[in-house]
Amino acid sequence: MGSEAPALRWGVIGTGLIARMHVIRALQGAARCELIGIASRRAATAQEVATDFAIPRAYGSYDELLADPDIDCVYLPLPNHLHKLWIMRAADAGKHILCEKPLTLTIDEGKVLRQVAQETGRVIQVGSWQRSDARYRLAVEMVRAGRIGK
Repeated sequence: MGSEAPALRWGVIGTGLIARMHVIRALQGAARCELIGIASRRAATAQEVATDFAIPRAYGSYDELLADPDIDCVYLPLPNHLHKLWIMRAADAGKHILCEKPLTLTIDEGKVLRQVAQETGRVIQVGSWQRSDARYRLAVEMVRAGRIGK
């Protein structure tokens, strides 16, 4: 009899539409994932979303969530220009990161984050569904076969 890996304990940094409409429920329904908390720039907003979605902890700042030793991973659905900063801060805080696309705004920022991942030993991943979506794979196959363009 093998032992199952422990659940990954997640925090969400930001309370925007993508987090509320898609990510929170996905984390709550995923095997071996436990959504611990959500952070907003305003404590009242974090508490409102936490209450609406039965999330145990609400944080009034992103740094407060990153300081929580019970959180292993963060999902980052912030505006694109904030990705690099908060990915770096999360990695420095010892968290693994799943970031809404795009991961960075430039290739140079991507190179910096690759170095951050290597130095911290943290996983930094972009949250992109396309590669695993059957429709996407079918479209790629059709293009490769010359059936719908070059």
